[in-house]
Amino acid sequence: MFFSCSKTANVEKYNLTTSVDSDEMGRVIPSSGVFESGETIEITAEAAEGYVFEKWSGDTSGTVNPLKLTFNTDKNISASFVKLDTDGDGVSDDIDSCPDTPAVATVNNEGCAEVQNEAGGEVDSDSDGDSEIDTGDTADNDSDGVADENDNCPNTPSGSSVDEFGCSDGQKDTDNDGVFDDIDNCDDTPEGESVDESGCSDSQKDADNDGVGDDNDDCDDTPEGENVDESGCSDSQKDTDNDGVSDDIDTCPETPAGETVDANGCSDSQKDSDEDGVNDSMDQCPETPTDTEVDESGCELPERTFVPDDYFEQRLIDLGHDDILDDYVLTANINDLESLEIAVGGSSDNYAIDLTGIQDFTSLTSLLINGLIVDKLDLSLFPNLKKFSSFRSKFAQSATKSYAGITHK
Repeated sequence: MFFSCSKTANVEKYNLTTSVDSDEMGRVIPSSGVFESGETIEITAEAAEGYVFEKWSGDTSGTVNPLKLTFNTDKNISASFVKLDTDGDGVSDDIDSCPDTPAVATVNNEGCAEVQNEAGGEVDSDSDGDSEIDTGDTADNDSDGVADENDNCPNTPSGSSVDEFGCSDGQKDTDNDGVFDDIDNCDDTPEGESVDESGCSDSQKDADNDGVGDDNDDCDDTPEGENVDESGCSDSQKDTDNDGVSDDIDTCPETPAGETVDANGCSDSQKDSDEDGVNDSMDQCPETPTDTEVDESGCELPERTFVPDDYFEQRLIDLGHDDILDDYVLTANINDLESLEIAVGGSSDNYAIDLTGIQDFTSLTSLLINGLIVDKLDLSLFPNLKKFSSFRSKFAQSATKSYAGITHK
C-alpha cells in the first residue's frame, strides 16, 4: 500500500500481485497493477491449451472465473490449473488413449480399462458401484447419492452435501451473479447487477451502515450515528449553499452564491452585528447602540419632531424648514427659530389646528397665530417669547402661562 499526494486529498492505493503454478499452464489477466481504495476490477484465469482452471488461492478463494475484486488492502492471488482429464480417470487427456473411460473403471498408464482394450475402447459403466463393470447399473459417478441421469452437477467434490439435483453449494449459483452459493454473502442479487468477490452488488451493500444502499448513497463514509437523507448524506457531509461550511455547523444556510463567509457560514449580508435591523454588508455605522433608530445605512437618525397636523407641517415646508409631508420635521431645523407665523388668510371660518410639535421651537421670541382654532397652547414652553399675536384665533383651552412680560395683540 502507498499514498498518492495531491493538493486536495491523500488517496490510498493498493497493489495486485498474481501467480500461477507454471506459465505453461495458464495466466492471470491482469497479472499485476496498482488500484485506488474502493476500486473494483475483474481478473480472469486463462488456461493454456490442454489445461483447465481449478481454483483461486491466496487472498481469495473459490472457482468463480472471471472474479471481481474490490481493493481495500494489497492483494496477492494465485490461480491453479490442472491438466484436462475429460473422463476423470486420473490420466490427463494428453496421454489418455481412451478418453471416454467410465467412472470407477481401473485403467492402465494409457488411461484404458481392461474391458476397453477388449471392446475397442467402449464399455458399460459400474453404475451401481459394485466395482463390476456391467450393463444396466444406475450410474453415480461422483458418489453423491444422486444418479447420474438426475445429477445436474456430475463432479461434486467428495463429502459435499447436495440437493435433489446432485449439486452442492459450491456448484450452485442461485442468483446467477457468478459467485457460487458457498461463498455468496448476498443470495438474492438482482439480475444484471455487478457483484464483488463476496457476491454482493452495491444495492445489497451499505458500507457505512447509514441505512442507504451503496448504489443510492452519495456519501459513502457517513460518521456512525448521524442521521442521513434519502441520498445517504448527513448534515456534516452536506453544504447546501456551497459556502464551504457544512450544514451541521452552518448557522446561515442560504448564503448567496459567491459571498465570503465566516466560520459559522454567514456572510456580511446575513449578519447584523449591532442588531439595528441593517445587515453588515450595508451598515455604514456598524456599532450603533442598542435600540437606536437608524436610517437605511444603519446610522443613527437625527432627532425629529412629530408634527401630525398637515397644515402645520405644510406651513413649515413653505417656510423652508421641512421638505416632505411625512408628519416629521428635523428638530435641528426648528429649535433655533426665533420667529414663527401660522396664519389662515381671508375671512372664512377659522381652521382647527393641532400644534403638536411646537414645543420644540424653544428659541421663539415672536409667535403669530391668526385665523386658527387652537386646542391647546402652553406659552411657558417658550422661555424667550416676547411677542405673541392671536388675531382672529380661538383657543379651546387657555394658555398655561400668563402673558406677563409678553406683548399680546
